[in-house]
Amino acid sequence: MKIYLKLYLFLLILVSPSIYAVNIHFMSDSLKTDSLFISDSINVVSQDSITSIDTTGTPIQKETLIPVRQITALRSYEYGSKIKEKNFKTDDYRTSADLFTYLPYGFLQDLGQFGQPNEQMFYGMGFGNIGYSRDGVRLNSPWQNSFDLNRLAFERTDSLEIIPLTRGFLFDLYNNPVGVNFYTRDYFSPRPVTRLKFYQASFDEGFIDLLFHTLVTRRFSFGFGLTVAGIDSRYLNSDYESWKFNGKLSYVFNKNLFIRANYYFTNDSLALNGGLPTPSNENGYYSNVLYADRYQLSTNHYGDIKVLATIFPNSKTDLTIYYQYDKQKFRQNSNDKNTDIPKIINDNSYQSIGLSFRNDYVNDYFNLLASANYEFVDYSLEFMNTYQQENTFAVAGQLQLTPVESLIVPTFYAKYTNYANANYLGFGSDVNIVLSNLLTLYGGLSFYSKPHSIMERYYSDAQNIPVGYSLQKSPDKSKVRALEIAAKFNLDFFSADISYFTYSNTNAFKPIIYNYADSLLINEISILESYSQSISGVNIDFNFKVWKLFFSNNVTYYFQTNNEDYTAKPDFSVAGKLYYIDMLFDNNLRLKTGINYRFTGEQPYFVYDFEKSMQTRFVTSDADGTRLIKNEIVPTSFQFDLFLAGTIQEVATVFLVLENITGNDYYIVPYYYKQPQMLRLGVSWILFD
Repeated sequence: MKIYLKLYLFLLILVSPSIYAVNIHFMSDSLKTDSLFISDSINVVSQDSITSIDTTGTPIQKETLIPVRQITALRSYEYGSKIKEKNFKTDDYRTSADLFTYLPYGFLQDLGQFGQPNEQMFYGMGFGNIGYSRDGVRLNSPWQNSFDLNRLAFERTDSLEIIPLTRGFLFDLYNNPVGVNFYTRDYFSPRPVTRLKFYQASFDEGFIDLLFHTLVTRRFSFGFGLTVAGIDSRYLNSDYESWKFNGKLSYVFNKNLFIRANYYFTNDSLALNGGLPTPSNENGYYSNVLYADRYQLSTNHYGDIKVLATIFPNSKTDLTIYYQYDKQKFRQNSNDKNTDIPKIINDNSYQSIGLSFRNDYVNDYFNLLASANYEFVDYSLEFMNTYQQENTFAVAGQLQLTPVESLIVPTFYAKYTNYANANYLGFGSDVNIVLSNLLTLYGGLSFYSKPHSIMERYYSDAQNIPVGYSLQKSPDKSKVRALEIAAKFNLDFFSADISYFTYSNTNAFKPIIYNYADSLLINEISILESYSQSISGVNIDFNFKVWKLFFSNNVTYYFQTNNEDYTAKPDFSVAGKLYYIDMLFDNNLRLKTGINYRFTGEQPYFVYDFEKSMQTRFVTSDADGTRLIKNEIVPTSFQFDLFLAGTIQEVATVFLVLENITGNDYYIVPYYYKQPQMLRLGVSWILFD
């Protein structure tokens, strides 16, 4: 796809002399949950004002409209990772995964090219263990229990947060240990705003995003967004094309009641070539890929109606009713061109209807956050020959003690889940201790049970596994224990987080491929075998600023345990930035330039089953039993990128990235080679009508 031609057409249509740029301080926002004030209040005089005319000449006070804010999972003083758009909008990123790389315990199993379904990892865990949500509603596929971050309309994100490991299960319907929440913007300037972002890169990679928002009346607003992204073949069967559209309607009844309707549409076409068949890259020639005819087509429709209200003093209520339809077409050797590769034609889909309720109550002595979720899912999964329906119901609560001027803030929490007619319980506690403005301590511990998805139950059921294979352990509820402790230092020129975690799961799954000669030709997982999983690690994340230089570093190391963890993850990972930041030309230009770098430690060899969204290291056969696919180690690797961003009057940002400046030839996932040295140039521009 020649995406750059589409970019130019969009630019010609959108840019006209009647549109000009202005300062946009009004678009700043806050992630604080205990604040009801917004800097971009729509309390303005307009021609369609509902204020009546006072014929007596006595002025009538216009009603101040300060809408209710969304409820977030973390308060401003609590431990966890929180990022605002104003902090990442001038960073180098394609998707949110590029930002996660620089956050504690974040790591990306990068498949080397834009659009590929990379596995995002936190705390050494990835697919099937991370619960993604947007505005309080789950994003994960209910049958895969995973989510491809390429499918998120990330340019709509106002802020994001990563929940501490001990609390993550509270915010996910399937009790996933890691919780990642995205929040979209509800509040804009009272005058029409258009935001345009695009970039062009090597291999005809292109991206364009358009956002428009306007007030129709003083209380009623309307907005929509369109995102087009894609890349041509860097080598055989590696194309990607994505179209995303979203629309939003909102109405402010008064300062205590706000209603919003959202619609999101995503359509992706993704080639899955399987990488190279060998670890060698001869003379930069990449065309000999594993699969010349394997691809996936995905379509998703999502709509919701959200009500935000202040029903009682000191409280906020969030009620969301939503519907989602998702269909995935997976094709492999559909034309029978290669007799050595199995033919796969599967259409897998689901429909879900759900309700999410949250209420946050705050006073001088305690905070109480309560939630309830219900979801009905109708599955049609051809790859499992499964057509059935399931209901999930969950209630959770957090009680936080906040005596006046207390330096110690303990939180107690519990959750009940009913999934597939089985009950799951969880509870835990953590504490934030503020010793001074310079030092904060955190500690948390939780115990809970985690359900298995419909796909996990299917491939661990003795009736569905290959004949003659006997499971070592029958699957049961996953009994999870999570502990995390941390210390946070904060000085004017230096800040640092040091944390340690340990996680255990009595019934995690070890995916296994069954009975074939060459695992690289048939990487379809057929067996999930239960085992006791244990992971522990330490992270040091620090920022240092001196003069106009900014240095940031994120280091994660995982300890080796006697109880082996079968998940492929690097021994260590390092991601950092070294920037020069300055205001130039009478403070009209903010310059940010420097180096982004990443180091990745050794990790075991593994392959992906993309239809099931799983990685595996094992194969079994009648002759040889269960063994490693390859007794091979992925070597350590590194990459340096040169980055420059210039923001003009906080309106237009021009950025340039020279990726892999050393031309390092390497892969993180076997054998998906990372891109060679390449250039990416783009612009993000706020337009004001």
